[in-house]
Amino acid sequence: MINYIRTDYAEIYLENGILFFNYFNIPNFDLKAAKKIVDDRISLQKEKAYPILCDMSAINYPDIEARKYLAFEGSLLIKAVAYIVAMDIPNHLLDFFIEVNPPRVPTKIFYQREKAIEYLQHYK
Repeated sequence: MINYIRTDYAEIYLENGILFFNYFNIPNFDLKAAKKIVDDRISLQKEKAYPILCDMSAINYPDIEARKYLAFEGSLLIKAVAYIVAMDIPNHLLDFFIEVNPPRVPTKIFYQREKAIEYLQHYK
């Protein structure tokens, strides 16, 4: 089974029962990009659900249509999501992001990778 892919948008790999998503800088994170990202992820998963760690510290945030898509259609085959973000992003902006487009799966935001992995252990 292939457990690693690199796309124009991210590096995606499976390790110890968690799917890791390291986003690259995406200048125009629109609906088209969101659909491609989800398609790439699902192809790697081979119809199996996983908890997902998304390192978003390097990207520009998705536009409204992309956020809606990722929150709903993009939640297919996901048990839980832990987002890692840059330290300079204020908590209230992150909370707003989740409140405006509430995900269908348990979701939490972290500044530290280790804490995000610890959170996802419960969903393996």
